[in-house]
Amino acid sequence: MKTRMLCAVMLVLMLSMLLSACETETPPTVTPLPEPAVLYGQIAEKTTLPAMVTLTADELYDVIGIDPAWYSASAAYFAADGTAPDEILIFLAVDEAAAESLVSVLGTRLQYKQDSASQYLTENQPMLESGVVRRDGLTVSLLVAADMDAVEGCYPE
Repeated sequence: MKTRMLCAVMLVLMLSMLLSACETETPPTVTPLPEPAVLYGQIAEKTTLPAMVTLTADELYDVIGIDPAWYSASAAYFAADGTAPDEILIFLAVDEAAAESLVSVLGTRLQYKQDSASQYLTENQPMLESGVVRRDGLTVSLLVAADMDAVEGCYPE
């Protein structure tokens, strides 16, 4: 009798372990970011950016090396004053590989700007050091602005 009882308890324990192993965790909900142009609009509303100029797909390719085939939408702005470091570049990549390519090229761009500022226009160095390249799903951004807290406040944590 004790053996049957022990076998029954073991069977119940094994079944409960098996069933608990089959449970799947629910992935955390990710709030999708708005389109790049809308996101840039939110950033412009929350921060005081200098006068900015829009970059075309050709200019992005020629100046930074960003292939237009890598993204389906973008918002790309440089400070109109060529000596100001402010730069907001936001891209919606077409796929994971394109997103990684954008992260790489934008990281190189930020590093170049930081290295350049260490040699001339050193007053821009602190702002450039606070600049970031971030990836949120397929949205890839290079963000350099005086009020980075406000800029990054437009993104999920």
